[in-house]
Amino acid sequence: MRKKSFLATTALEEFWDTSMHMVFLGPWCKKYSRKHVWEKTDHETLVSPLSDQKNMCEAYNLTSAVYKHILKETACALNSIHGEDHGNRYWEIIIGPWIFHYIDVMYDRYISIKTFLDTDIPFSAATVCETSIITPLTTDEFVALSLKDEFNHQIYSRIIDILYPNDFTKKPCKGSASPGHKSLAKTGFKDRVKEVLNFFLSIDVKGGRQKLATKSAYFPYLAMKKIIASAKHNMLELKDIPLDGIEADRDAAVRKQLVIKANSSGEFTDLLRQLIPLDIPMSYIENYKAFKNAAERLPKSGAVFSSNSWYFDELFKIWAADRMEQGAILIGAQHGGNYGSDLFMRHEDFELGIVDKFYSWGWDREEYSDKIIPFYANTLTGNKEYGSDNSQKGVLLISAATPRYLYRINVINNHHVEDYIAWQMRFAASLSKARTKELKIRLFPADFGCDHKMRLNDSFPEVALEDKTIPFLASVICARIVVCDHLSTPLTDVLSANKPTIIFWDPKVQLIRSEAQPFYDALHSAGILYYSPEDAAKAVETIYDDVEKWWNEPGRKKAVALFCNQFARTSKDSVKAWAEEFKKIISEIK
Repeated sequence: MRKKSFLATTALEEFWDTSMHMVFLGPWCKKYSRKHVWEKTDHETLVSPLSDQKNMCEAYNLTSAVYKHILKETACALNSIHGEDHGNRYWEIIIGPWIFHYIDVMYDRYISIKTFLDTDIPFSAATVCETSIITPLTTDEFVALSLKDEFNHQIYSRIIDILYPNDFTKKPCKGSASPGHKSLAKTGFKDRVKEVLNFFLSIDVKGGRQKLATKSAYFPYLAMKKIIASAKHNMLELKDIPLDGIEADRDAAVRKQLVIKANSSGEFTDLLRQLIPLDIPMSYIENYKAFKNAAERLPKSGAVFSSNSWYFDELFKIWAADRMEQGAILIGAQHGGNYGSDLFMRHEDFELGIVDKFYSWGWDREEYSDKIIPFYANTLTGNKEYGSDNSQKGVLLISAATPRYLYRINVINNHHVEDYIAWQMRFAASLSKARTKELKIRLFPADFGCDHKMRLNDSFPEVALEDKTIPFLASVICARIVVCDHLSTPLTDVLSANKPTIIFWDPKVQLIRSEAQPFYDALHSAGILYYSPEDAAKAVETIYDDVEKWWNEPGRKKAVALFCNQFARTSKDSVKAWAEEFKKIISEIK
């Protein structure tokens, strides 16, 4: 029989017992900046089954099914406690983003704990005491908390207590906001809501119902102004209004009434039944009525257009859900580069599920062909093409950052952090000294505790690192070659700007849906996309001296043009085209 071990679930060292053999639940427990501490311990690190992409695909399908019935039963429970009778779509618009994030987060943590328990290793652990338990205020706060060690220790503690009843040591969590959380929320919640929502402008609406209202439409500023002007007062861009009467006292008695009757049984769904009433944000329980009262002051629009206010703008969601029930059409638009490409994508599925129309950047999807309108990329409207220029210098590597903790089941997630950074190191190591001196790595604005900058400085002190203080476009324009090591919005931005680009990633990790694969195959055949960092570095070396000749080769230009038409469609007349499209929408509103 194995010697008793200590289970460490997070990077919070005050919850470790280094006098025992340590079992780290995953690599997120071992921060690079604390290497000097954990390297000295007697430890092992578990590997989550979700680090395998096949298992992640299966997890996506499973959690998608769980989402559907948990959403339905939660909607029924909310109707009951609020004395209302709204349909499933109404509640999906409001609580859907929290539920799918919550299910994804809980499933990832559940699988990790379950995998450890299945080893039958005798263990002890330190869990969080009740006085440190946090209830999120909003979906936005839940997602933010789910990236932090303190909140994850709370999640793991609850799962362990349910799956493995014990008498483990319970400790207060220094980073938690309880018991002061309630008073902090009460005195500062209105300001917090204003900051998070960045919402509506109070508008005197003459004659009542307006034709079309937009929020977070994701058009460049001048393009948006031109589009609104062309609509001749039939289109409103919504911003902030004051919020009064918003409080945030947790009501345990009301929460006990929130009974989730899942349509299927099983250990994971049983876990959700127990924890949802405890964890559902206050915006949907204690503060729902106040948000709804505030929403009643907003324009009675016949159509609602947004790119991403469907997730964290609580007031917007309640308003949009109400407008939908009153007959308004909901219109979505793409707001990132992975849409239409990733094998599975949670937020793409969610948005297509709740809206009546959806504007993509060029791609279509068979099961939603009645909703999707392939059109010009809203974020790229009016953007310029810059082309290749041998007089420019330097190689710009645009870097990504993935949180240490999974917050949404997508193709790229926390289980690939270490491999991603290793590939980036391999790319830099494969460049010649001359190219290395000209290499600049643009860091993602958030680090999520991955210590990315520290790792790069330790391994490549000669490489310049760039942050968000330098405007993205200015940095791209000045580079001779741009390198993207991941699929995301910057890649579509750069290719649509016609900048010479080299791409590399691991095809076993970056899974592409079958209908999109031919466009990526074309980039690969054209010598733009590579499947190893060494091959990408070799390409940079080969083309650097005459990037103009390389980039303007007809076959390569064709591959880029086909890709952009499908995933980053632009036009010199895109502002006019969007203006006409909005006029068409307005003309159809009764």
